Amino acid sequence: MSLNSVYDREDLKSIVELGLKVREAFVEIVKENPWADGGTQENVIEKVKNMTMHVGDTFDTWTMGNVDDFYKE
Repeated sequence: MSLNSVYDREDLKSIVELGLKVREAFVEIVKENPWADGGTQENVIEKVKNMTMHVGDTFDTWTMGNVDDFYKE
């Protein structure tokens, strides 16, 4: 079942916005703690971005890549 049939558009927009805030928070934490995972700051930030890139897994086929399209509609 698609989430579009369970949640209205405003609910989905709120979920996407929350996912973006979580991603930003992770990046900020990593900037302050580049020691995480024994990597450089850039490597760790990239890992966090990759881990949080697919917020869309929660929303069927949505990904961070088409969030901009969502807001244009």
